[in-house]
Amino acid sequence: MKVTLRSSILILLILFSFQLKSQISLGINWGVNYSNVRGEITDYLKPGICFGAFSSLKITEKFYFVPEIDYSEQGYLIHSLNGKLRNRLNYLNFPLLFTYRDLPQFHIELGPQIGYLIKYEGETGSSLLQMPKFDYGVDVGAKAFIVNGLFVNVRYYYGVSNLNRKYEGTNSLRNSTLAFSVGYSFNGHR
Repeated sequence: MKVTLRSSILILLILFSFQLKSQISLGINWGVNYSNVRGEITDYLKPGICFGAFSSLKITEKFYFVPEIDYSEQGYLIHSLNGKLRNRLNYLNFPLLFTYRDLPQFHIELGPQIGYLIKYEGETGSSLLQMPKFDYGVDVGAKAFIVNGLFVNVRYYYGVSNLNRKYEGTNSLRNSTLAFSVGYSFNGHR
């Protein structure tokens, strides 16, 4: 946990040091997400919070590279005859997005994401006793700027890694998250 926190702080410091260059801008975002695992165990979405920081690096007039560091509360709910079973998965996610900006106020995002599991809380009855520390997948989303650097964002994460890979003969379970956030870009529409 200490190594992850130190690494996160180091990454943020590196991102903020890039602010000095004119082709790079920084920002923050926060919001809610609804997560689940794709597989045969549940159809219910678990609400959670998400927040983070990003840097936007201009590649061309319309293409940008946007690395992020985000905290995300994920997991899933199982409704059974015995009641609800909650499994909470808290991740430190590192999306590496490529953004296309045809219109200055509207952006489309796509890119890989790597997540590091920092906390897992499972309730009795869960088959996922040992969760893998790393998760990876693909993000796709859209961002709309409202005014003076303030934006709204919607993003879907499609997990590719199997969360159940430590247990042979079990169903594949993959993270799935829909996030809604607001944020602020310190250099405006960048």
